[in-house]
Amino acid sequence: MLKNRKIIALCIAGIGETTSYDFIVTLNNKITKLGYTLFVYATTTELGDYLSSVDGQAAVFELMDFSIIDALIVFGDKIKDTSVVDSIIDRARAHNTPTAVIGGAHQDCTRLIFDHTCGFEMLTRHIVEEHKVSKIHFLAGDKGNSYSEQRISALKKVLAENKIPFDESMISYCSFCYEPAENAINSLIDSNNIPDAVICANDIMAMAAVGAFAKRGIKVPDDVMVTGYDGISEIEFTVPRITSVNCSYRAMAEKLAELLPDIIDGKLKNQAFAVKPELILSESCGCSTRDSINSAEYMNLLNDRLYRYSTEATELAELSVKIQISDNFEQISALLDGKLFYDMSCILNKDCTDETVSPLDYDKTKGFIDEESLLIYQNTDVVPFIPQLFTSKEVIPDLEYFMEKDRFFIFTSLHYLDTPIGYLCFYFREQVYESFLRIPQVINTLNNGIGGYRNSKHKNYLMNKIDEMYRTDTLTGLLNRRGFSLEYQRLLDSDPDTSLTVVLADLDKLKYINDNFGHEDGDIAIKATADALRAACPADALCVRFGGDEMIAVCKGSVDIEELKKKFRSFFTEFNANSDKSYTISASIGAYCYEHARGLGLNELIECPDRLMYLEKHKGKS
Repeated sequence: MLKNRKIIALCIAGIGETTSYDFIVTLNNKITKLGYTLFVYATTTELGDYLSSVDGQAAVFELMDFSIIDALIVFGDKIKDTSVVDSIIDRARAHNTPTAVIGGAHQDCTRLIFDHTCGFEMLTRHIVEEHKVSKIHFLAGDKGNSYSEQRISALKKVLAENKIPFDESMISYCSFCYEPAENAINSLIDSNNIPDAVICANDIMAMAAVGAFAKRGIKVPDDVMVTGYDGISEIEFTVPRITSVNCSYRAMAEKLAELLPDIIDGKLKNQAFAVKPELILSESCGCSTRDSINSAEYMNLLNDRLYRYSTEATELAELSVKIQISDNFEQISALLDGKLFYDMSCILNKDCTDETVSPLDYDKTKGFIDEESLLIYQNTDVVPFIPQLFTSKEVIPDLEYFMEKDRFFIFTSLHYLDTPIGYLCFYFREQVYESFLRIPQVINTLNNGIGGYRNSKHKNYLMNKIDEMYRTDTLTGLLNRRGFSLEYQRLLDSDPDTSLTVVLADLDKLKYINDNFGHEDGDIAIKATADALRAACPADALCVRFGGDEMIAVCKGSVDIEELKKKFRSFFTEFNANSDKSYTISASIGAYCYEHARGLGLNELIECPDRLMYLEKHKGKS
């Protein structure tokens, strides 16, 4: 429960697909009438075995806050990676969250499935019993694939009931893909073994079969019938149109919305519900029972989408480059505008602002659970955007306002090098497919842009560290001679006639400390002298370890030398008072102010303070 509304969380993959759009919009329209709000946690692609890296995308599921979720829906048929699905359900079970799973069987969950076996049996029965076909060839998916094997079982059942013999030569395994299916059809033609009907495990292979037969002068359906499965939109524009089976995602969403009140109340644990697919009869099997789609109108729609997609892709690619070369996140925020980034918020893990953290070393297991996150962009119709830190528990600013508008929320992971770096939240005011289609584009732009920006910042940090190593003395942290030479030249170039106060400090009795207490204590004394010099001089002074125990500071302008010496000595007084050593540390100091820096080389620079320092050292000895 959040803001007095029940929260329904949906985990789904392939957010830019039409099927995902149909499911989410239908579900949302149904459950808002029940007073529920839909939170969608989505990846842009399915997370099947063919993906070697899923951590970056799947991390979005770690964003779920089960303390506010009243029911969870896991669309396993789309996510496909069983380990990801199992992990989500395990977390829900640990929080006693009522859960429904679409595809797969899990303990304590409500199960919903597309009854593919029934759908394929219905299709096969139509070919065998209505069209009286007995010579059949089946284009299957991968051998052993559960979806493919379900369809083979349905085929065998119908053939057996109609007393048609079955043997393995009736099957070609084509991996659900176009080219293998085309090759299988050509092999049938070449072997002069053309069946009366080719039944395909999906529509893609059916389209390949129709095309392959047409190229060889074999007519569909006059010479051979062809059927598909899935009911994808492309079959409306094949010649002939393909007979198929439609697994309606709208019907699945409607069934789920109907069950949700009982799922929330825990009444449907371990119960299963099937959504029956719909048979689509078309010309490829000799039937024609449907009105045709207006091809010209549909092509105009596709052309319009393609034009906008292409235009936006160019703009987003240019924007990605601008993000990568930005100086800071404030500049990045200014680059994001409502024309390309509307109805959304962009939130980054706070660690992303730390240039010392390598993008390669980031903790992938951390996900998004930060004490504070960084909101770098928000496009709303409420208030102007102001960059801000906030906790991820808040989800997004002004959440209550959008919930009152009955909007659903889509969360997607921002990730770079398969590592989560933040998340996007979309809350579209218009439920149109074009908005969903843009989500992968926006994610890719920000993934590449912010990832490249972080790489650039970390590279600069490393270069500066390397430069610092070459310019800085390791023991004292002061400049070494090389570093001092570069910085001194910059100082002269910026203001050749400036006055300079030069201070030279030399540690007293270093040999005595080394010989009697060891070189480690000698190093302590050297560092103490460096710290004393740094503390006594202005913050912008160039402090350098000139030799073993000799330190130099070059201060721009005229400095009160007596006050400087007082600070220098008081440092040692305090240091020795707090030291547990049996000896005291002291150093001699000489300082001189030059009216003009022009023409002062290193030897001239230290000549006067060096002489003054030795006078002080001799005075101390006497």
